[in-house]
Amino acid sequence: MIDSQSGPTSHIDIGGVALPRSELVKVLPDIERFEANLTDALAVDSYMSNGDGSIPSYVQKWSEQRLADVVTTLKELGSLREQLGQQNIVPNTESGSPQGSEGPIN
Repeated sequence: MIDSQSGPTSHIDIGGVALPRSELVKVLPDIERFEANLTDALAVDSYMSNGDGSIPSYVQKWSEQRLADVVTTLKELGSLREQLGQQNIVPNTESGSPQGSEGPIN
């Protein structure tokens, strides 16, 4: 996993998988919002995945805008993970070269 504080800025860690930022810019409508809310979205996702699926109580303290942005980012994470499963997005590999690309990102 790439630490978002010390990892290369050319890739974004979406929870254990580093994706090329240049590819994410092509498929995400607002990369800045995505990056700004990614930590919160990953925390909510982890809480829900590791628990009973309920939303963590701490989100009740968030503003309506922050909550909306995190929900949008969670939806995008789900979509990215689905596309990864279909090999439409190429993650970073150990050698640094993409593998398994079978066309444009949908």
